[in-house]
Amino acid sequence: LLVVLGLFLSGCKPTSPEKTAGVSAGVPQHGFMLSQSDFDGLSLENQYVVINKALSTMYRGLPMDEFFDLSKGLVSPVAAQKNILIALQEQLTTPLSQAELGAAYKEVFGFDGTPGVDEDDSIPARFTFDRYDAYRNPHQQYMARVQGYPLSKDMMSYWMSYFLANTIMFSPAREMDSADYQDIARVLGYLQETIEKDTSIRDTVRGWLHNLSRWRVSRSAENHALEMFELYLGLFNDTEEEQRNTINGGIACSEWYLTDNGADYQLAKDANVPDGSSSVKVFDNYISDCDGLYDLVAGHPRLIPRVTEVIVNYFLDGSSTSAKEGLIQDIINQGPVTFEDVFMQVIFSKEFLLNSQRPKTFEENAFNFLGAMHWNPRANSGDLGRSSLERMLNSTSLSTYVSVDNMGWAAMNSKIGRTP
Repeated sequence: LLVVLGLFLSGCKPTSPEKTAGVSAGVPQHGFMLSQSDFDGLSLENQYVVINKALSTMYRGLPMDEFFDLSKGLVSPVAAQKNILIALQEQLTTPLSQAELGAAYKEVFGFDGTPGVDEDDSIPARFTFDRYDAYRNPHQQYMARVQGYPLSKDMMSYWMSYFLANTIMFSPAREMDSADYQDIARVLGYLQETIEKDTSIRDTVRGWLHNLSRWRVSRSAENHALEMFELYLGLFNDTEEEQRNTINGGIACSEWYLTDNGADYQLAKDANVPDGSSSVKVFDNYISDCDGLYDLVAGHPRLIPRVTEVIVNYFLDGSSTSAKEGLIQDIINQGPVTFEDVFMQVIFSKEFLLNSQRPKTFEENAFNFLGAMHWNPRANSGDLGRSSLERMLNSTSLSTYVSVDNMGWAAMNSKIGRTP
């Protein structure tokens, strides 16, 4: 099989990790993570499987001719480059330069050409987007960047945003009548901007709690408090104390409300709520307004473990409870600050790369395979051409297409996110 695939793929343009890194790379290494020496101890065939498993999570794939040195044949295979695992980690945590970012944008979205020059330097767009309603396609454009940008911190910021917007913590809940595609654009834009700037998890959550799109999902003051506790702290209103916290949290936020459909579901402040309202007790602290509640949630000791749990549960779906809890605790012990900290430790953990057997999502399967085949959407090969993202991620009347909506796996649709 290796020989047949190698002959098929030989001579194609490389798109794999290009840097050769030493073992002293700047990505923190911990005992529960797969080290370069652990990776080197695997057979070359298993190394190829493992590196593609890591790449598949971010909807990418590594062609065989970029991992194996085909000039040496495949009877006794030889790796094309050394330290590929560390090189990949370095790329995913290194930002593109402004020039590189500008070139990447043109590669994905096209360039009409430089005015007033004789030579045609235009670049055709890599993808086309929703032809029926351009305002419906923000998630398509984020996926386009994930597909078209070089492996980098910038690409990862778009992928992490897409991933998180499909979880219960940040889903814009497109299925609800109070939400629309503006909310998809809003959550993706907010997450990408904060992640790109290495904003802490706590500050990212704090900034999101009063966002209109969060209120469009919760819809009332008490439910807003309830969902804050459930989504970000893992407290599910099971005890009398938790129920009292929810009630009091709703009282603290009672000056805010969501207008009805006739007023386009906007967040408004009730002028009839008296100023200087009495304080209420939440988590053994006295607060008098919604800002106080947001601060309590963002600063709560359960926040980082809960965020880590939600992410780990997706990657280790189907694994034992002890395996999940073990990885969660290993990550928490390292004191993660940013979403990048958590994702890098999960993706490159031994538990995920070597032991987990969860089914891949449609995006992971499809784009991992296409990436390994040197897929180029500009070839316009039917459904795999430039309109592929529109077909896959479009929820409008495209019932004949293979779309995630038709699979019950719609992007950013469910209030509880995609369930692992």
